[in-house]
Amino acid sequence: PASSLINGNNAVLAIGSTAYAYDRSESIKNWKKGLNVIKQNDISITVITPDYMEESTKLLLQGVQSGIGETFQDSKGNAVKLTLKVELMSENEIKSAIAQNEYDIALVPFRATNSSAVSFLSSVIESGYGDYDKDRVSSYIEAAQSSGELGEIAKNLKNAENEIISSCTVCPVIYESSY
Repeated sequence: PASSLINGNNAVLAIGSTAYAYDRSESIKNWKKGLNVIKQNDISITVITPDYMEESTKLLLQGVQSGIGETFQDSKGNAVKLTLKVELMSENEIKSAIAQNEYDIALVPFRATNSSAVSFLSSVIESGYGDYDKDRVSSYIEAAQSSGELGEIAKNLKNAENEIISSCTVCPVIYESSY
Protein backbone atom coordinates (compact mmCIF):
# COMPACT_ATOMS: atom_id res chain seq x y z
CA PRO A 1 0.00 0.00 0.00
CA ALA A 2 1.06 3.58 -0.65
CA SER A 3 1.13 4.28 3.07
CA SER A 4 3.68 1.50 3.82
CA LEU A 5 6.85 2.44 5.62
CA ILE A 6 10.41 1.13 5.86
CA ASN A 7 11.98 2.28 9.12
CA GLY A 8 9.77 5.37 9.07
CA ASN A 9 10.47 6.17 5.39
CA ASN A 10 7.85 6.01 2.64
CA ALA A 11 8.25 2.50 1.15
CA VAL A 12 6.90 3.43 -2.27
CA LEU A 13 9.48 6.21 -2.66
CA ALA A 14 12.28 3.96 -1.39
CA ILE A 15 11.33 0.91 -3.48
CA GLY A 16 10.30 2.65 -6.68
CA SER A 17 7.76 1.42 -9.19
CA THR A 18 6.99 -2.28 -9.49
CA ALA A 19 4.30 -1.70 -12.10
CA TYR A 20 4.95 -3.17 -15.50
CA ALA A 21 4.95 -0.91 -18.53
CA TYR A 22 1.74 -1.16 -20.50
CA ASP A 23 1.76 -1.44 -24.29
CA ARG A 24 -1.86 -1.22 -25.43
CA SER A 25 -1.28 -2.51 -28.97
CA GLU A 26 0.82 -5.44 -27.71
CA SER A 27 -1.86 -6.26 -25.11
CA ILE A 28 -4.59 -6.29 -27.76
CA LYS A 29 -2.46 -8.48 -30.02
CA ASN A 30 -1.78 -10.96 -27.18
CA TRP A 31 -5.47 -10.92 -26.14
CA LYS A 32 -6.53 -11.85 -29.67
CA LYS A 33 -3.82 -14.53 -29.86
CA GLY A 34 -5.17 -16.00 -26.64
CA LEU A 35 -8.69 -15.99 -28.04
CA ASN A 36 -7.46 -18.04 -31.00
CA VAL A 37 -5.88 -20.56 -28.62
CA ILE A 38 -9.02 -21.14 -26.54
CA LYS A 39 -11.21 -21.23 -29.67
CA GLN A 40 -14.41 -20.15 -27.96
CA ASN A 41 -16.93 -17.60 -29.16
CA ASP A 42 -18.70 -17.30 -25.82
CA ILE A 43 -16.46 -16.64 -22.84
CA SER A 44 -17.87 -16.52 -19.33
CA ILE A 45 -15.60 -15.53 -16.44
CA THR A 46 -16.75 -15.77 -12.85
CA VAL A 47 -15.04 -13.65 -10.21
CA ILE A 48 -15.38 -14.99 -6.68
CA THR A 49 -15.24 -12.44 -3.89
CA PRO A 50 -16.47 -11.92 -0.31
CA ASP A 51 -19.89 -10.27 0.03
CA TYR A 52 -18.42 -7.13 1.60
CA MET A 53 -16.45 -6.55 -1.64
CA GLU A 54 -19.45 -7.00 -3.94
CA GLU A 55 -19.95 -3.37 -4.93
CA SER A 56 -16.27 -2.60 -5.56
CA THR A 57 -15.94 -5.85 -7.54
CA LYS A 58 -18.94 -4.99 -9.70
CA LEU A 59 -17.54 -1.50 -10.35
CA LEU A 60 -14.17 -2.96 -11.31
CA LEU A 61 -15.76 -5.47 -13.69
CA GLN A 62 -17.96 -2.79 -15.24
CA GLY A 63 -14.78 -0.85 -16.01
CA VAL A 64 -13.16 -3.93 -17.54
CA GLN A 65 -16.29 -4.72 -19.54
CA SER A 66 -16.59 -1.16 -20.85
CA GLY A 67 -12.94 -1.23 -21.90
CA ILE A 68 -13.13 -4.59 -23.68
CA GLY A 69 -16.78 -4.55 -24.70
CA GLU A 70 -19.40 -7.26 -24.45
CA THR A 71 -18.72 -8.43 -27.98
CA PHE A 72 -15.47 -8.04 -29.86
CA GLN A 73 -13.48 -9.77 -32.58
CA ASP A 74 -10.63 -12.22 -32.40
CA SER A 75 -7.65 -11.90 -34.79
CA LYS A 76 -9.59 -13.83 -37.47
CA GLY A 77 -12.59 -11.48 -37.30
CA ASN A 78 -14.88 -13.92 -35.47
CA ALA A 79 -17.31 -12.36 -32.98
CA VAL A 80 -16.58 -13.26 -29.37
CA LYS A 81 -18.96 -12.57 -26.48
CA LEU A 82 -17.56 -11.90 -22.99
CA THR A 83 -19.67 -12.29 -19.86
CA LEU A 84 -18.27 -11.31 -16.46
CA LYS A 85 -20.11 -12.61 -13.39
CA VAL A 86 -19.68 -12.09 -9.65
CA GLU A 87 -20.14 -14.97 -7.21
CA LEU A 88 -20.18 -14.15 -3.51
CA MET A 89 -18.50 -16.54 -1.07
CA SER A 90 -17.16 -16.50 2.45
CA GLU A 91 -13.40 -16.08 2.76
CA ASN A 92 -13.11 -19.74 3.81
CA GLU A 93 -15.07 -20.86 0.74
CA ILE A 94 -12.79 -18.73 -1.44
CA LYS A 95 -9.67 -20.25 0.13
CA SER A 96 -11.09 -23.70 -0.52
CA ALA A 97 -11.95 -22.87 -4.15
CA ILE A 98 -8.44 -21.51 -4.70
CA ALA A 99 -6.81 -24.54 -3.06
CA GLN A 100 -8.85 -26.83 -5.33
CA ASN A 101 -8.23 -24.62 -8.39
CA GLU A 102 -11.98 -24.24 -8.89
CA TYR A 103 -12.24 -20.59 -9.87
CA ASP A 104 -11.60 -18.25 -12.78
CA ILE A 105 -10.59 -15.12 -10.85
CA ALA A 106 -10.62 -14.52 -7.11
CA LEU A 107 -10.76 -10.97 -5.79
CA VAL A 108 -9.71 -11.16 -2.15
CA PRO A 109 -8.40 -8.75 0.46
CA PHE A 110 -4.90 -8.58 1.84
CA ARG A 111 -5.01 -6.82 5.16
CA ALA A 112 -2.18 -4.63 6.32
CA THR A 113 -2.23 -4.70 10.11
CA ASN A 114 0.24 -1.84 10.37
CA SER A 115 2.27 0.45 8.13
CA SER A 116 5.26 -1.89 7.71
CA ALA A 117 6.06 -2.89 4.11
CA VAL A 118 7.74 -6.04 5.48
CA SER A 119 4.60 -7.01 7.41
CA PHE A 120 2.39 -6.44 4.38
CA LEU A 121 4.50 -8.61 2.07
CA SER A 122 4.70 -11.25 4.80
CA SER A 123 0.89 -11.25 4.98
CA VAL A 124 0.73 -11.98 1.24
CA ILE A 125 2.86 -15.11 1.79
CA GLU A 126 0.88 -16.13 4.88
CA SER A 127 -2.40 -15.87 2.94
CA GLY A 128 -1.39 -18.86 0.81
CA TYR A 129 -2.73 -17.14 -2.30
CA GLY A 130 -0.72 -17.20 -5.50
CA ASP A 131 1.52 -19.59 -7.35
CA TYR A 132 4.90 -17.93 -6.96
CA ASP A 133 8.16 -19.07 -5.38
CA LYS A 134 7.29 -18.51 -1.72
CA ASP A 135 10.76 -19.58 -0.54
CA ARG A 136 12.40 -17.00 -2.78
CA VAL A 137 10.01 -14.26 -1.60
CA SER A 138 10.65 -15.27 2.01
CA SER A 139 14.42 -15.08 1.45
CA TYR A 140 14.08 -11.53 0.09
CA ILE A 141 11.98 -10.54 3.09
CA GLU A 142 14.48 -12.13 5.50
CA ALA A 143 17.33 -10.26 3.78
CA ALA A 144 15.37 -7.01 4.12
CA GLN A 145 14.76 -7.68 7.82
CA SER A 146 18.42 -8.39 8.50
CA SER A 147 19.65 -5.21 6.80
CA GLY A 148 19.83 -1.83 8.48
CA GLU A 149 20.32 0.20 5.30
CA LEU A 150 17.26 1.71 3.61
CA GLY A 151 18.56 1.07 0.08
CA GLU A 152 19.26 -2.60 0.77
CA ILE A 153 15.91 -3.11 2.50
CA ALA A 154 14.11 -1.42 -0.40
CA LYS A 155 15.99 -3.51 -2.99
CA ASN A 156 15.04 -6.77 -1.26
CA LEU A 157 11.40 -5.74 -0.79
CA LYS A 158 11.19 -4.70 -4.45
CA ASN A 159 12.61 -8.10 -5.45
CA ALA A 160 10.00 -9.81 -3.25
CA GLU A 161 7.21 -7.73 -4.76
CA ASN A 162 8.42 -8.36 -8.31
CA GLU A 163 8.59 -12.11 -7.65
CA ILE A 164 4.96 -12.09 -6.51
CA ILE A 165 3.66 -9.84 -9.30
CA SER A 166 5.64 -11.50 -12.12
CA SER A 167 3.92 -14.82 -11.39
CA CYS A 168 0.70 -13.25 -12.72
CA THR A 169 -1.20 -15.14 -10.04
CA VAL A 170 -1.43 -12.22 -7.63
CA CYS A 171 -2.33 -8.88 -9.13
CA PRO A 172 -2.85 -5.91 -6.79
CA VAL A 173 -5.99 -4.05 -7.83
CA ILE A 174 -7.31 -1.92 -4.94
CA TYR A 175 -6.55 -1.36 -1.31
CA GLU A 176 -7.95 0.34 1.74
CA SER A 177 -6.12 1.64 4.73
CA SER A 178 -7.81 1.60 8.09
CA TYR A 179 -5.05 1.24 10.65
